[in-house]
Amino acid sequence: MIKPDLAYLETISGGDKSFITSVLNLFLTNTYPELADLKQLADTQQWKEMGSMAHKMKAPAQMLGVQSISDLIIELEKMGKEGEDTAQAIAKVNELTKLMHELRTGIEEYLNA
Repeated sequence: MIKPDLAYLETISGGDKSFITSVLNLFLTNTYPELADLKQLADTQQWKEMGSMAHKMKAPAQMLGVQSISDLIIELEKMGKEGEDTAQAIAKVNELTKLMHELRTGIEEYLNA
């Protein structure tokens, strides 16, 4: 399980738990469907679109402070936009998917506490 680092959200919200809960719920609602779209784009070798989808996912992921996930998203964005190293894209999307499912567990644990 990966736990989100909520330091950034705590700072910008002044520790407002309802704000943090709202952001986490939005992340779950929006980012996981985008992850499915990212996988579909990689599977169909739509690299530029994959890069654009990764770009869309980047800021929300960075807000949760999980460097391994942020780094993968940045790599996928670059691969898609530059059309380089695309042979690694599907493996990286699969790795990202695994990490994102672990993060979901961490987020849900926080929300249910």
